[in-house]
Order: sequence, then C-alpha cells, then structure tokens
Amino acid sequence: MQACSLALMALLPALLSPAESQRFGPFDSPPCLLLSGPASSSICVAWNTADPGPSSLAWGVTPLLGDTITLPGPVCHHHVTLTGLQPATDYYYRVLPDGGLYCFETLQDPPGPSPPGFSFTVMGDSHCRADTSLPVMDLASPWEASFWMHTGDLVEIGDDTGNWWSFFRCADTLCTRLPTAPCPDNHEYPFWPFDSLFCPYGRDRFFSFDCANGHFIVLDSDQDILGPQLDWLECDLQAASTSPSIDWIIAAFHYPPTHRARTAAASP
Repeated sequence: MQACSLALMALLPALLSPAESQRFGPFDSPPCLLLSGPASSSICVAWNTADPGPSSLAWGVTPLLGDTITLPGPVCHHHVTLTGLQPATDYYYRVLPDGGLYCFETLQDPPGPSPPGFSFTVMGDSHCRADTSLPVMDLASPWEASFWMHTGDLVEIGDDTGNWWSFFRCADTLCTRLPTAPCPDNHEYPFWPFDSLFCPYGRDRFFSFDCANGHFIVLDSDQDILGPQLDWLECDLQAASTSPSIDWIIAAFHYPPTHRARTAAASP
C-alpha cells in the first residue's frame, strides 16, 4: 500500500495538462521530518529527487546507523516512516545512497506526576523569500525545540517548483532535525503539491499530536471548517480535554478569527 501511494504521488504531474505539469515537477531537496502516527514513537522522513527511484534510508541510534529501509519506486516524492522508536531519544539517519548525516530527537511521551517542560518554534508567511525567511529560520535553528510549526503561506505560488525548492533550502536547518507541522493556506493552492510533499500516505491536512503534557492541533483554515474537519476537531478536543496527561491544548492555523485592517481602505 505504501509503495502504491508513493508511486501515485510521483505520477501526479503526468495526470495534469502540460501547462499545469510544467509549473510543479520533480526537484532535489534536503530531507524533512514529518509527524506520522504516534509522535513519540514514529517519524516520517520525506525528501524529493529530480530523478525517480526507490526510497532508501539508513538509520540508527548512533552515527554508525545500522538499519536500512528501502521502498520500491520509482518515485520523486519519498516518504519513509520509522516506527517502534523510543520517546525523547536521539536517532540518526541518512538518505541513500549519498545523503548527509542528520540527527533528530523523538517527542516526549505524556508525563507522569512531574511534567517536563517542552518548547517549540512557530513562524508563518515565509512565502519562500530568501531575503526575509532565511534570516528568521537561521535565527530559530540554534534554539532547543521539540518541533516546529509553520502557520501557512510557506511559498508564494503553490504549484511552482522553484518556490518549493527555495523553501526547503531556507528551512533545511529546521526540517532536517525537527519534526515539521505545516498549516496549508491560500498560497499553497492548488494544494496537491503541498499534499505530495507534506501529507504522507494520504493523511489529511488537519491533524493533531501530543508532546509531553501538550496537545497540538493543526487546522486547514483555507477549507470550510464545517463538515469533516469540524467533526474531527470536536472529537479531538473532547479526547484531549478529558485526558489526565494533557495540560495544554494549542491550535495552529492561518486565518485568524478576527483582525484589524491596517488601513482605512482595507476591508474590515
């Protein structure tokens, strides 16, 4: 099933008209850590290649690695999920055959009577602009954080290959070592490139995860909140609010519930 999903994502450009497929196509990028499954015991390593091929990843608890996972291709948008990991533990990984060596730490399990603290990084509206987003991401990189959230408008044009190439190169110091939780928004339209990059195995754009005594919710504010997203959100909030191990519930989304216009001519 995973191989079929990966193959379908790689073929998506071929299913569009020639004009559309030229906007977003294969490209090389550094790896990006995504949340997939229980956040304290699993991680999805995603990366992109200009040439289709199998998805091969070496990983382990030391820089010597030791374990290898290979999923058949050929694909250009690669997603390999590691499961059975230990909470709050360092793991090393390398995209094969010749990727760099990276390290990440799994998230903390829900705590006992004395909850440890947690920290995370959040930013938004980067629009893949190297002149503004790169300095911010570089400033955020040295901070000790468990994960990072992006509140939408990762790029300026959602189906432009150059935009996504620029985003991953600006964000590589974060994406390669911290789990990434991105919110989609209007600048990610038409959204299928965002899905190919950040939604492994057909995961919804809205999701949640736990870190220590915090519950984090990522919403897709560009789609109607009514319907499946609202049904899911009500169930998710009910479960989190009644959990004895959760003290904080934090939601991230792009459009605010209200805002003040910056000029009198702007819409309220």
